[in-house]
Amino acid sequence: MNRREALKYTLAATASVGLFQSARAEEPKPGVEANGRWTVERAQAWGKKQGWIVGCNYVPTYAVNQIEMWQKLTFDPQVIDSELGLVEQTGMNTVRVFMHDLLWRDQRDDFFGNIGKFFDLCEKHGLRVIFNFFTNGGAEGAVIGPQPAPKPFVHNSQWRQTPGKEAVMHKPENWSMMEDYVMDTMTTFRSDERILF
Repeated sequence: MNRREALKYTLAATASVGLFQSARAEEPKPGVEANGRWTVERAQAWGKKQGWIVGCNYVPTYAVNQIEMWQKLTFDPQVIDSELGLVEQTGMNTVRVFMHDLLWRDQRDDFFGNIGKFFDLCEKHGLRVIFNFFTNGGAEGAVIGPQPAPKPFVHNSQWRQTPGKEAVMHKPENWSMMEDYVMDTMTTFRSDERILF
């Protein structure tokens, strides 16, 4: 593994493990190791309690990417409600959704408000949510506002990287913003039982 790959995996691991633990744990609790990680026994007990987890990645039909899904301009709870009804009918109990740091930076209150509305709709249809903060899939150059039209026959043709490799590769001055984004989101929603993880 070269230095660039190591840096990428370090950032991903920090976001998905270290930040999760520090956002959730104010003080050590039973079933938690000194480093904040759950004990194996606690993790296994949690897993058994969940039952069969079955679901899908979810992006509404009106959205070409995760920005268009959540932004104030285009968020559409009626479409989401209808589509989550179809997810429920198939017997699924979980949806994984992708977010974008640009929404948190530019319209945090609307973004978080729309997440709350989404959770309400998921609850209505018996679904729990898996958050995905970062993705290296798609193109660089994310912007708020109208998104480009999809390119016919091209999978995820307008998907956007978040935060984008140009924003973080060899730019430690930008890493604290990513940490703030994850910590703020996880602190805001950490007690919401509608989140699976």
